[in-house]
Amino acid sequence: MGRYGGTFAHELLAISYAGWISPAFQLKVNQVFMDYRTGNLKPVKEPSRKDLALMVIQAEEERERLTSELDDARRTKAHIGSNREATAMARASSETRRANKLERLVGDSDLPRLENREGDPVAVRCLYDFEVHVSASREKAQSNIG
Repeated sequence: MGRYGGTFAHELLAISYAGWISPAFQLKVNQVFMDYRTGNLKPVKEPSRKDLALMVIQAEEERERLTSELDDARRTKAHIGSNREATAMARASSETRRANKLERLVGDSDLPRLENREGDPVAVRCLYDFEVHVSASREKAQSNIG
């Protein structure tokens, strides 16, 4: 750190770093550097109290704008999340009704009951597909006979 602290880097590294921030910023830094090297750099005047007050006001307005944008983004994200949750719940409810229907169909038949690891009955998709296939085959066979 030394007696006065601070960070020091070669001027070419500073220009390269400016390019990493943004190409537009690098162009501005390049121009200032060129003006400095050629002696065309005009001295910077000290800002007045009025200028400083205006900068503070502008900074505060920018902070408020960014805070508002962030709040809007959070509300949008929450809205999307709740829509996704509602869709998932509706899908789960629909699948539960379908599973219950299959459970009743399987429960009324002589097919063996299947259970998951917790011992809960499971309605199996293949049984439903089989039932649909059998119904379609019967209809096709009857149409060929008739």
